[in-house]
Parts: sequence; structure tokens; C-alpha cells
Amino acid sequence: MRRVILPLLLLCASLRNSGAAPLNHIMIVWGENKGLTATLAQPYLAALAASYSQFSNYHGLTHPSQPNYVGFACGTLAVTANVGCVSLTNTNLVDLLEAKGVDWREYEESMTTACVDTALYMAKHDFFAGFTSISGDPPRMAKIRSFNGATPATYSELMGTNPPPLVMVTPNMCNDGHDCGVAQFNSWLKPGGGFTFFQDMLSSKYYTDGAIIVTFDEDDGTGGNVIYCVAVSALAKPGHTISNNYNHYNLLRTVEDNFALGTLTANDAGAANMLAAFNPAAVEDWELYRD
Repeated sequence: MRRVILPLLLLCASLRNSGAAPLNHIMIVWGENKGLTATLAQPYLAALAASYSQFSNYHGLTHPSQPNYVGFACGTLAVTANVGCVSLTNTNLVDLLEAKGVDWREYEESMTTACVDTALYMAKHDFFAGFTSISGDPPRMAKIRSFNGATPATYSELMGTNPPPLVMVTPNMCNDGHDCGVAQFNSWLKPGGGFTFFQDMLSSKYYTDGAIIVTFDEDDGTGGNVIYCVAVSALAKPGHTISNNYNHYNLLRTVEDNFALGTLTANDAGAANMLAAFNPAAVEDWELYRD
């Protein structure tokens, strides 16, 4: 049996040392303020968890919402309350991406102008517009896009042959489950729910050679901040449940390691990435393959 395993180990070692990203594309779709039990009670969200790789012990960083978005974006809780549009000077994920020439987008459903609140768009749920290195740079701000989840023309670049490697997606205040309940987020995702965005992405590069990670910012304050996190991907291990204690810093580290960006703070530098959820993985614990 060792003669069969050895070529596999050599292939895995080659992949590990090649410098190639395990995932060519990553999209992260964020729901709002619902715990794991409530989300898994929704049929389509439960089906995704059962069909792909679920992180069953994944946590928000804190309460309320905005610190979780900011924490993911810059590796620290630079705000501790919902304060709306801010002017943060922290080095952030976009700075790392731009330094390495990795293209990115942020898609905010129903946004009119970044940082200007409306009934359906809130700056507190905008990852990047509150950082001065982005807000003061028009080309970077142009990468924060508005979209309509029922109109593919508003997100057509994501369905092409060369889409941006990293995309953050925030449904509007109803569709993310914040104002209209988690059943609406379930409906926004599922086939025939009236919104085509997620189903279109299942035919995109984000699914075929990358990952669409569906998660939430935080729970509703009653469940220990354990939240839904599922990697939907042709490369995900089907029906695989990962019980490691993860949070948004681990997700940030996953993006950083995948694109070889480096890290931002001690929080993400000290967090393990989540890339072992995918096949083929860069096998680190090769003893799993010993006979």
C-alpha cells in the first residue's frame, strides 16, 4: 500500500510547495444576527450545511454587528459599537490585497452611495468604506459596488471568465435576515426564491475553482455567539463537519494565507486558517495517509 500512497504524498508536497493558492477565488456572503440553531432550522441553509463543508463551532467576535465587520476587515476591534460610517486609519485587508496585486470587490445590495445610510443599506455593514486608505482613494472606492440580487446585469462581472479573486457580499437589510428574519435570507439564497444572485454564483468561478463561504456577523445574543459558517464549493469535502473553534479572525487568516498576503495583527497572525476544508488540500499532516 505504501507504493500507492507515496505518489500521492509527493503530489501533495508538490502542491504545498508550489506557492499556488488552494482556492483561485473566494466569495464571502454575510447574513445578520442569527445563531446556528435558527439558521439550521431553515431548509436551504440546512441543505447547504449537509452537502458541503460546515464549520460547526464558528463564532462571531463580539456584539453588536459593526465590530464584527471591522474585526474581519482589519484584524482588530477598531470599533466596539454600531457607529455607522467611520474614518479608521488601521491597515486593512484591502491594503494587503492591493500590495500583492490581488483584485477585489465589495458588493453591497441596494446601496446608493457608500457610507450613506438608507432603509436597505447601512454603513455599519460595509466592510471597507470606513477606512481612510480606501475612502480617500477613488479607484479603491470604485470597487465597492451596488447590486440588485434579482438582476444579474448588476453583478455580471462576477459571472465572467476572470472575476475578482476576492469578493465580499452583503445582502440588504431585509435579505440578510436583519429586518425580515432568517427565513428571508434562506429565500434569498435558495432556487426559486426570487433572487438569482446565489444560484448564479453556483455556476461561477467562485464555486468551480474557489469557495463561496456563507456566514453571519453574530448571533442574536442568546446562544454564545455560535453562528452558521458553510463553505459551498466544488472543492469542499461533501457533508464534512469541522468542529474546530473558529471565528472571523480565522476566516481573515484563510483569505490571507490563500493569497499569500501576510497578516495584519496578532489576532489573525495567531489564528489558524480553514483551508483544510477543501479538496485537494495542501496536506500538512501527511501521517493521515500512512498505512
